Amino acid sequence: MKIVLDTQHRENYGAHDWSGTGACPQYWKSKGGTTYVMENVTVEQSQDKAFWDSFRSAVTSCSDAFAEYVIGENLLDDCEDVPCEDWEAPYVCADESTMEFVSEELDGHMAAPVTGVRRIMRANTQGKLEAEGVQYQIAGEWVSYKEGREAVAAYRATQEQTA
Repeated sequence: MKIVLDTQHRENYGAHDWSGTGACPQYWKSKGGTTYVMENVTVEQSQDKAFWDSFRSAVTSCSDAFAEYVIGENLLDDCEDVPCEDWEAPYVCADESTMEFVSEELDGHMAAPVTGVRRIMRANTQGKLEAEGVQYQIAGEWVSYKEGREAVAAYRATQEQTA
């Protein structure tokens, strides 16, 4: 089975110019959201309130400037597709013991020679997800963010020379 959590992002535009003294101005705007998928969920975990609560807690956050909260939950069979738009790249965790969530985009809107982007998030010591890193797919291989940026710059330099 798998658990799917959909979140809503909200940004407080009032916090951008706030000096930090007194009450933070409130001007919240919704800014999209994220789909998180926990795969390989056992029957016991699917019925365990604490398991669900820890997953919810990992993907939610709130500060004076930003909030992310759960707006939808699904428990799906392994054979069922995750309900999301074609353009969405959900964050998927295959092993809850690692709490590593990976989002992969593989389509044609990236700068050549990049054919894919992989974003990785991992739970910190407080159990909250944090950005771990980005990798690029070039010629079918995943490379580091730095190597990907260098490959794009080299590709563009060769294109400018041939133009």
